[in-house]
Amino acid sequence: MRLKKSIKRSIAAVTITGIMASSAMPAFAKDYHIDYGDIKVDQDKVSYTDKDGTKYDNEKNEDGDITITGKSDENTVSVKDADVTFKDLEIDRSASSTAADGAAVSVSGNSSIELDGKNTISSGMGHAGIEKADDNGTMTIKDDNNVSGSLTANGGFGGAGIGGGNNADGSDITITGGTIIANGGFGGAGIGGGSSSISGGGNGSDITISGGNVTANGGTAGAGIGGGDGDNANGLNKKSDSTGGGRGSNITISGKNTIVNAEGGAEAAGIGGGRSGDADTIEITDSTVISNGHDSDNGNSGAGIGGGGFGAGGGAGGGISNITIKDADVTAGADAGGAGIGSGSASGWISYPSIFPNWKAEHPNEGVASDITISGGRVEASGGDDSAGIGGGYLGSGSDITIKDNADVTANGGKWGAGIGGGRGGDGSDISISDSNVSASGGAAGAGIGGGRGGKGENVTISGSSTVSVKHGPGATLTSGTCYGAGAGIGNGGGKDDVRGEEIAPDISGIDSTGQGYINYYDSDNNLLTRVPSAPAPEENDSEGDDAEPALSASMKQAISQLEVRGALRQNLMQDTSIVQQDYDADAHVLTIRAELSIATLTGTLGSLKALQAQGVTTITLVTQHCTSTLDLAELTALGGEDTVFSLVHTAGIPALSVGGALHNELIH
Repeated sequence: MRLKKSIKRSIAAVTITGIMASSAMPAFAKDYHIDYGDIKVDQDKVSYTDKDGTKYDNEKNEDGDITITGKSDENTVSVKDADVTFKDLEIDRSASSTAADGAAVSVSGNSSIELDGKNTISSGMGHAGIEKADDNGTMTIKDDNNVSGSLTANGGFGGAGIGGGNNADGSDITITGGTIIANGGFGGAGIGGGSSSISGGGNGSDITISGGNVTANGGTAGAGIGGGDGDNANGLNKKSDSTGGGRGSNITISGKNTIVNAEGGAEAAGIGGGRSGDADTIEITDSTVISNGHDSDNGNSGAGIGGGGFGAGGGAGGGISNITIKDADVTAGADAGGAGIGSGSASGWISYPSIFPNWKAEHPNEGVASDITISGGRVEASGGDDSAGIGGGYLGSGSDITIKDNADVTANGGKWGAGIGGGRGGDGSDISISDSNVSASGGAAGAGIGGGRGGKGENVTISGSSTVSVKHGPGATLTSGTCYGAGAGIGNGGGKDDVRGEEIAPDISGIDSTGQGYINYYDSDNNLLTRVPSAPAPEENDSEGDDAEPALSASMKQAISQLEVRGALRQNLMQDTSIVQQDYDADAHVLTIRAELSIATLTGTLGSLKALQAQGVTTITLVTQHCTSTLDLAELTALGGEDTVFSLVHTAGIPALSVGGALHNELIH
């Protein structure tokens, strides 16, 4: 009996303890399930519903660890001045048809979201996927736990993927980690502003990305990162530097491991302004960025990085100022009307002073691209038709463009645009290149550096050990029969009646006098026209007898001639002795090829290497401005037959070797 009573007392004690623990759970719960109802977090207090349908209001979470999980197509999350974790959270409110239904996730104050697992958030009409509900404080999205946290955020009609809802700005947004995909709804940015209206909104500002792998896709008229659709707010009286929506400003991307891919919607920039939106203060440092602006098949594209294109509703095209790219790897492109890096397409009204006499005065920044600085790193910028690679979009100018500190830059203008400078009808001025490698190619009638079709080029300075390749755009004829002449290498764009663009003499007073700095001028077919300044004359060899440098034999020259050394424009420079020199050390059996280039490719077949082996060569060394690589011919020739192609590429200080299309960097010595 005593044993039975003891057992009963034990069971009772356990039961009571369980009841007490169960009743205390809300105060210490870590996982909150969206399946059961809305979740509201305000600092360390949580309002939620448990699985039994019991609602808790402002329950204090004493352990400070708030994890939200589960799946729902109707419930919402709001976070204010709190740190939360999203763990395998899925909320799909895309079917919501009224803005009154609210955003799937709304964040305000200083709040952070830690990403664990796979999270997908979709909002309906009028709301961002993850909506920054106010301008107070900063919303931070992160993956500090390093558990491969990911987030896909989809905005509804008028809303950004991450940022502002319809008629609202998106500001003070920080991303430090995670795999992020942000898709704007119609008129919304991927990350930034929602669609604007006459009442305002649509700007994206103070956006910082310092880690993670981020993909940002703007909805129609919204930037990938930056402003939403500004067209509805602008109208014919919009001042491009003061009123209206769609502006993208104070956007910072940094970090060695940070990867950003940004795609603008129709008439919007990849990074910068939405449709009709300006861009101001974009900084990209030590990161990898791919950014593209797009149009809607009407030639009104936004820039890859910079301003948005003009809107059909009367908005002005987006100008830009203060873009800084430092030690980054950047690829930027645009469709017709937008520069790769610079301004978006300007409105046609800028060219009709008789109809709009006050347009330029009221829109001082329209189409203007100024204050662009590229320092170090690698940049490739391609403009769409009517646009510069770096500078002005359609009808836009490019000025105050600086490239320095061993930057490696390729800039290709679209048809009628300069490589660096103005878009169609736009000027290119105050362009400075120092201690960098630059390749600039104009589109039809565009200068390599300077004006687009019909535009002027002036005040170009090249200094230090810069190696600059410029290619003028060819002449072209409009469907109307009007002929435009070829653009200059450096100078003006081509003019009507087949008038060739006038060359201007750049200021090269500060260029390296030893021959380490020069300008190569190419025609539209990549034929080298001239080099300025010309290479210094070789020093006389006063040595006698055994100390004299032996000349290459005819058979050695024939074997070497089977190789090619290509520059950044893919032309073969092997026979240009002002750029490429060959030396053979017969005692060491080493053939040294020196190319005064930052970007160079040594290429040929394995058969050409065997021909060198027959002359006694065992080793080839390629020396370029920033790199030296050595190849063992026996190792290479063992990898294929006579016709197998090899390529040794130097891109600034980085070598790469391919044989038969396969990488073999292990053979670089």
